[in-house]
Amino acid sequence: MNEKEKLEEKIEVLRLRMYELYDQNLSEEELLQVSRDLDELLNKLRRLTRGCYSQ
Repeated sequence: MNEKEKLEEKIEVLRLRMYELYDQNLSEEELLQVSRDLDELLNKLRRLTRGCYSQ
């Protein structure tokens, strides 16, 4: 599995987790943290697909 596929998989897992948290009306802090983590992964994917990804 390449880096792009790994990121896409992690994004999907977090996206589903965020929906679960929202539907269950659980901790707002946890929902915000998952949202931040998801944003970070989406930004990494964007940089990777633009060819300027650096670790």
